[in-house]
Amino acid sequence: MHEEGTDARAHVMAERKAGDLKALVEVWRKSYKENLKPRTQKSYESVIKTVILPALGSRTVKDLAYADVRKLHANESKEHKTNANRAVAVLSRLMTIAEKEEWRPRGSNPCQDVEKNVEKSRERTFSAAELSRLETSMRTLVEQQKLDPSAMDLIRFLAFSGLRTSEARELSWKSVDIDVNTMRFEDHKTSEDSGVKVLPLNTHLKEILKRRQIDNTSIYVWPTLRLEPSEPKESEKPKEDSPLVGLAKMWARICEAEGANLIDVTPHDLRRTFMTICTELGNPTAIGDTLLGHSLGKIQDTYVNLSPDGILAIASQQTSDWIAAALNGANPKLGKKVEATKKAKASKKSKK
Repeated sequence: MHEEGTDARAHVMAERKAGDLKALVEVWRKSYKENLKPRTQKSYESVIKTVILPALGSRTVKDLAYADVRKLHANESKEHKTNANRAVAVLSRLMTIAEKEEWRPRGSNPCQDVEKNVEKSRERTFSAAELSRLETSMRTLVEQQKLDPSAMDLIRFLAFSGLRTSEARELSWKSVDIDVNTMRFEDHKTSEDSGVKVLPLNTHLKEILKRRQIDNTSIYVWPTLRLEPSEPKESEKPKEDSPLVGLAKMWARICEAEGANLIDVTPHDLRRTFMTICTELGNPTAIGDTLLGHSLGKIQDTYVNLSPDGILAIASQQTSDWIAAALNGANPKLGKKVEATKKAKASKKSKK
């Protein structure tokens, strides 16, 4: 019996050592994937499906070497330098799992010495004139029925909130409370460090949400839509309720429209613009960081007052008022509060 047990274990070990990368990915999906946040799971799956498996899927895990990983990184770097780094990071995680599962010897990770590409931080923000052209381009395309009004509202929502694109796109109605002026995010980039993120709703965000409530039967504020006038093929119809897709194509259409002259800008640049405007208006950097949902540790507790008169709500309103003025072509001065904010303060004082 002892010999049989030993033989059985040896057989299992031999099978593991002979396993290919596709098999290891399945082990990750069954035993390790659920330990990651949903957003990280999606990121891993994307890199695995588009980069790692096409290049190395049939390779035996125990035989993967530094040269294989270096070649994968070099090939992906030709088109996508940042994604090449992500691919090596995900593959390194898979190799760590292979060592834990005894598919490879301990300390044999072939990804360790691969030199990553330098990733330059992006600093692009919108000027007031560019925000005006953005709004004009969107309105023109909507009038021409080349852009759905809800897509325009999503982009405005990004501009007025500073949210990450994925956070706004996947926002659900259960996370929004218009009556108390808040929106909640349980699954976000810094959730492991700061828990649930609760942010204030300024008047511009509330206006958009109220407009979206009309005839919206989805659980999402921005559900999947089809912008083209022709009927979709059966295979293209969404099988279940899901958040909007195709924002990248919509964005390209807006930037490339006649007269838009929007060069080298992305939806994420609206987030960076929100932070810049918020700071230029005299708000502490920590306020802007909190509104953007950055992890600040204990300092974040200082700015958790989310009442209509709270410091976060005021900063959000001031910033969105400035951006709204720019979108509407008013060309507000950088660092100067616009009339909408001043009138709101005067109205509060008169009520007192």
